[in-house]
Amino acid sequence: MNTRQNLIQSILGEKGAEKFEERLKMFSVSDTDAQFRRKAFAQTIENTLEINDMVLGKSKRSTFAGASLSSANLAGTSIYAGVMRSFVQSIAPIFAVQRNIDAPEQKIMYVDFYDILNNNLIVPNIGPDQAWADQKSRVTETIDPGNTPTTTITAGSPIVPKTFKAEIYNGNTLVGTIIDDGAGKFFATPGLILATSSIVYQTGSAATVTLNWATGLTATKMIYAAVYDQSAKAELNKAYGMTKYYDVATSPILVPVERNVISDHAMAKQGIIDSDELYANFVENEYTKVVNQRVFDALVGGYTGDTYQLDLSAFTLASGFYDTIVRSFKSLLAQAENQLAAQTYKGAKCTGYLADPVACNIFDYMVAGDGWVKNINSTYYKDIFGWYNDVPVVRCTDLGQGEIMLTHRTADGYVAPLYHAMFLAPTELPVVANYQNMTKYATGMYSMEGINMSSSKLCVKLKVIAPSDLTLTKL
Repeated sequence: MNTRQNLIQSILGEKGAEKFEERLKMFSVSDTDAQFRRKAFAQTIENTLEINDMVLGKSKRSTFAGASLSSANLAGTSIYAGVMRSFVQSIAPIFAVQRNIDAPEQKIMYVDFYDILNNNLIVPNIGPDQAWADQKSRVTETIDPGNTPTTTITAGSPIVPKTFKAEIYNGNTLVGTIIDDGAGKFFATPGLILATSSIVYQTGSAATVTLNWATGLTATKMIYAAVYDQSAKAELNKAYGMTKYYDVATSPILVPVERNVISDHAMAKQGIIDSDELYANFVENEYTKVVNQRVFDALVGGYTGDTYQLDLSAFTLASGFYDTIVRSFKSLLAQAENQLAAQTYKGAKCTGYLADPVACNIFDYMVAGDGWVKNINSTYYKDIFGWYNDVPVVRCTDLGQGEIMLTHRTADGYVAPLYHAMFLAPTELPVVANYQNMTKYATGMYSMEGINMSSSKLCVKLKVIAPSDLTLTKL
């Protein structure tokens, strides 16, 4: 067992650590992602303990929850145990990359790739790739076969055989293609060129392409590309990575509590309620809800993309349109997933749905055969409502009526719509006495965390206008 797992087990105990690992892996997209998340949680706790030693240790004050990992609490409230559980029970890992940071505000590095010859962005961290190997050779040229029956292309470097390709257009309409055969001639769409057309791959340090246009051809432009000889170093295009940064900032999450020693004593004497566990559960639940709400705020409030609509209002259940409604809804989700892939250029599969209550009703209208499984163990209204094709659907009241958001988190866990930055693990506040009622005292916890939008390209928003008899109407 490594040091970080030891740290987690010292907080949760052996059985608690096993459940923690189970939940950790459940909401990780891969083993590597689970490893990074475990590391982030442990480092966040280590940050807290270091600050405790550096600042508060001098005065012997035990303000941080982590001052004693065996009890990890003040007045018996197992704050750390509750919060460690919450680390893997919130919805944050569905929509966010979770990483530890070393300061309240920090820049998170990512890399975009550019080509050397033109300094063009060719492979962004998120977004459409551009073919880079032939950036130099991809050229658009105006042609007029009727008045200029021959077009000659002279390249400054030898051309690698079987790499020349030209597309011939009439306006914006593709007329045909031309590809060299590796032996100095071409394979071409009939009616484009004459048999006398040729390509000389190397004449010294150059190459020549001669295209004799077929009689009667109507065309206005040609777009061609080729790969040049690798020995022509001056013309060789290369890619390079440019480091860029996301700005992330954290702010306190505060959960204050007030306890009454008389009530605690009475509960302890009766042996009915464990007051320590009661307060630990309260802290856990409140902390989880705050983190979840920050996810909703960042995802819904930070989205800047388009919204796509499906109007199902013309169909009703009473009229027997069950199959039509379900098929249309499933088709909408499939089309949205294709749009997500087009935006990211990464073959993106939806890894998390956010749905308002009306949209959840439509999800719930499906059955197991449609890929739908309802979460019967949900403990909170704004929680995982169910799974569609094994992808979690989270109910969210912050969306507009009938709205759904599809999100993608990459398989390696490095990229997601949101970035969950964790600076300080939940930290106990000092005890504050209530001088008007001496049996009461206030304490609580706070953490330093931030959830920021990284890119709307990893999201697609839908709006479904539901059938009139699919929504609950108040009388």
